[in-house]
Formats: sequence, C-alpha cells, structure tokens
Amino acid sequence: LEHLIVEVDSSNVSQLQINYKALTLFNLAIELYDKDWKKVTEYVGTRISAQVRSHAQKVLSDYSIAAR
Repeated sequence: LEHLIVEVDSSNVSQLQINYKALTLFNLAIELYDKDWKKVTEYVGTRISAQVRSHAQKVLSDYSIAAR
C-alpha cells in the first residue's frame, strides 16, 4: 500500500481538483455525446477542442489496448 500514497503540497491541490472535475465532465460528455467533440468540449467547458480530442485519442487508445 505504500506505493499508493501520494504526497501533494497545497499549491497542487486546486490543480488536482480542476483536473478531476474536467475528467469527470469529460467522461459524462462522452457518454452523452459520443464522439461529437464540439459538444464534448462545450460540456467540459474548461478545455479547448484540441485538448479534448487529444485526451480522447489517448483514452480510446488505452481502451483498445485493454480490449486485446
């Protein structure tokens, strides 16, 4: 369990919260809008379209590797 412990200083806490919120919104948007990146970007609201598409490409790539 020791390898699961992550030290976070107070300056990074708000950034982690923002990233968690954006990731949660991203996952919900994918469920709602599938690959309509414009709608996904609007739903997330804190990222530009290129960031959303880039993250989606990574996530979809990870899913295809896991499915093998």
